[in-house]
Amino acid sequence: MKLRTQLLLLSLIFLGIPWTGCQFLRSNEQALLGVQQQGLEATGRAIANGVNQRLDLLYTHRQRLNDSLDDNSLHAVNSDTAPILDGFFDEWPPLKSRHFGTTRRGFTVTVTAVDDTLFLALAITDRSKRYNHSVNMEKPSGDRMVLTTWQDNRREPIVIATSAPGSVRAQSMNPRQPSDPARRIRGVWADVSDGYQIELAIPSAVDIEYLGVHYVDEDEGGMNTWGNIDPLAASAPPHLIRTPKELIALLNNFSNSPTKVSVYDRWGWLLGASDWSNPEPATGSHGLTRWLYRQVLQPPAADKPAQQTPSGRNVSAVMSSALQGVGSHSVFEAKGSLWSRYAAPLRIDAAVMGVVMVEQPREQYLSFTDPVFEGLLVKGGLTSLFIAAGLFAFASLLSLRIIRLQKRLESAAHHDRGRDQSLPVSPCNDELDQLAQQFNSLLADTHRLENYLRALPRALAHEIHTPVAVIGSTLEHLNNQLTAADHTVLIARAQTGLRRLTDLLNAMNEASRLENSLGVEPHQSTDLFDLLSELASAYGMTYPGWAFTLDATREQAIASVAPDLIVQALDKLIANAVSFAHPDSVITVKLRRRGLWWRITVINQGPALPEIPEQLFSPMLSDRTGQYGADAHLGLGLYVVALVAKHHEGEPWARSIDAPSGAEIGFTVKA
Repeated sequence: MKLRTQLLLLSLIFLGIPWTGCQFLRSNEQALLGVQQQGLEATGRAIANGVNQRLDLLYTHRQRLNDSLDDNSLHAVNSDTAPILDGFFDEWPPLKSRHFGTTRRGFTVTVTAVDDTLFLALAITDRSKRYNHSVNMEKPSGDRMVLTTWQDNRREPIVIATSAPGSVRAQSMNPRQPSDPARRIRGVWADVSDGYQIELAIPSAVDIEYLGVHYVDEDEGGMNTWGNIDPLAASAPPHLIRTPKELIALLNNFSNSPTKVSVYDRWGWLLGASDWSNPEPATGSHGLTRWLYRQVLQPPAADKPAQQTPSGRNVSAVMSSALQGVGSHSVFEAKGSLWSRYAAPLRIDAAVMGVVMVEQPREQYLSFTDPVFEGLLVKGGLTSLFIAAGLFAFASLLSLRIIRLQKRLESAAHHDRGRDQSLPVSPCNDELDQLAQQFNSLLADTHRLENYLRALPRALAHEIHTPVAVIGSTLEHLNNQLTAADHTVLIARAQTGLRRLTDLLNAMNEASRLENSLGVEPHQSTDLFDLLSELASAYGMTYPGWAFTLDATREQAIASVAPDLIVQALDKLIANAVSFAHPDSVITVKLRRRGLWWRITVINQGPALPEIPEQLFSPMLSDRTGQYGADAHLGLGLYVVALVAKHHEGEPWARSIDAPSGAEIGFTVKA
């Protein structure tokens, strides 16, 4: 295991402390979330039990509970401050508006209730402006807004029209009595660049349980209308969604509470919600600690955002479940924070008439664990100091090992040649041990080089003695009187000796050049299968006395190698095989995958290898006598193979084979 890996694994101890602490805090958070959900469920059920059977708390008009849903209903949201009737909406609170018609021709209506008075804000898009010029409002002309109520089982249209911008009064189009209650409706009609803006105040004297709103646009092309009702229909307009006073009084009991309470009707309209305050929890912990604690925790998975219809009805999953009579929990995100929520059904007998929803932010229960996290942070810091001391001790141990290795190196430099100069290797097998192994390999190479230099004079004397003796004896015989035939034979003998000396020098120069070029030969991605296929075909033409075949189990063998060096090594293997192979026999080039390496070998039929095949790859050493090759063996061909193998992070390889007798010699390269 490498030293870097050891240090990394040791450093993981630091991660164990915060990881364990984080897992504990996250488990604790899940438990607190369960406690919070239980509390919300208890609160929701308690409120539901108090509201059950109380129809007056949910519906100002009992008939609305029995009628079917009309998504065109307008929703009057309660407000504490009455807007100023000036035709402009600057002082209106941010409320959800309804849009009718199209973007080019339509209007937007916003409804709010302050005490018993109903306020409407209408923004109309109409570029073809035409004011009313009729005297009798029963037959108005020009652009106008019509409010439709339901009285005595029939529609009561109330028209708002004006001949010029300013204050307006409403008038019923079919008044039932001289003192028309519709005339108490006050308003202001303002002219803006793209249409009109109208603000209306409808007092409590005008009984409104149903409210339809439509706009009539008169221009040269005729009359167009759009709104939330069909002006020509005789059915009741949509219900006006209002919050009963009794419900407002009930929700006021939960004002400034950490739990927010909301009440919905049976279709998902929000009837009212309590005022919610978020006091800063007094935990005594530092603000930075609280921030870090929130970053460490893994927040619970939030549900999908609450879905609402264009009319503003809540149609989320938790709402649908409660309307079916089953209370349910959920976690949702609002304004950058997570909330827990419980929805409980409200019943009349067995029928669901509404939903009460209680909500609480996640911070309400996280504040309880802030001091715990702060204590864990302090204790974890102390533990980290102990671990740092352990790392320091480990670094000191490494320093001692390095110093001891340095001393052994200095001692090995002064040892006698005959003594063991290897450095000790520990079982760790880290970088220091690998360094010691490299030094041992270097020392072994040095030892082999010394042995080679000692043996080189004897090897050269052996290789040079025969050709020199042949040339010397030839020169002596040339001094004698010879016939022309004898003269030719002697000259041939002298040339043979000279050629052997030349081959020896060329082989030694080639090995030297190869050693010098190994470091500069670039590696490239090469398909060994294609390379060996081409070489096998070429060898068939170079050596016509033998047959060459390729034995490979794959059609692709990609490796990063120096192709020229591979070719040189294979040339040496083929030349060696040809010199020992039986005439007309088959020489096989074999390619096999062996783990992380590719093995390239050449198989020939002929004499077996010596008992120690590794000696074949030593320089200036040849233990086999070629019986069939014409060239003498100088002991450098297979040495070149060993150099190429080492350059490719592989090693030379050789073995004898039986039936028929022969040899398999080659090398490996890293894939």
